[in-house]
Amino acid sequence: MKELVTVIQDDTINYNKALITLPDFCPYCLLIQKPDMVLEHLILDSTSGFDRESKDYCVMLFQCIECDRYFTQDYKIVGHLDPLETRTLPTLHRPFTNYPDFLKKINTVSPKFVEIYKQCIQAKNNELVELTGIGLRRAIEFLVKDYGIFMLDYSETDLTKEKISKDSLYNAIQDVFKDDTFIFDLIDESRWIGNNKTHYTDTSDDDSINEMFDFIEAAANLIVAKFTSLKARNHRNERSKKND
Repeated sequence: MKELVTVIQDDTINYNKALITLPDFCPYCLLIQKPDMVLEHLILDSTSGFDRESKDYCVMLFQCIECDRYFTQDYKIVGHLDPLETRTLPTLHRPFTNYPDFLKKINTVSPKFVEIYKQCIQAKNNELVELTGIGLRRAIEFLVKDYGIFMLDYSETDLTKEKISKDSLYNAIQDVFKDDTFIFDLIDESRWIGNNKTHYTDTSDDDSINEMFDFIEAAANLIVAKFTSLKARNHRNERSKKND
């Protein structure tokens, strides 16, 4: 949708008119809409790092009608007839994403898992459904193997860092979570769904992506609880040594 607006330069009204294309979505909440023009005129300036000395760049301030956040849109004047012809320049805004709290805690065990999981949330929010399940499958592998390696210092086991690293995900789950039934069920079912998402024929349910998120979050919270209990055990042992 295009709109005819007044151009302002140095706080003085320039009676030239400019034809601009309105944004069709908010860059923060991503909802499709016609946002409100806050000032209803263009300012000959730039907010996105373009040449501020040039009089060919201008900016408009908008407000989202859904999330109420303000954002700017830059334009370049490409024709000097009346009205001025403009071209919309790429926006540099990034949508704000709320990430679950457990990611901050699990980051101690597997920062790579956290990085991939955040990207999966972004993919889901942008409706990139064909990529989300594949990404979650990759996130699971890092969570399982990083956790298994993390726990080597806290348990007596024949496992080694090299074996865990080189194992298939299925075998790694069998080894790392053989004594943790609840985590095993959550992680292994997530693995099965994720594998389906990589195949030509997907036999998982329509709601399987949401289930994957639920299963992985539940497993991660259990893992957080486990290594937090290890911290408590270490504190107790240190206290006991001091009392001896």
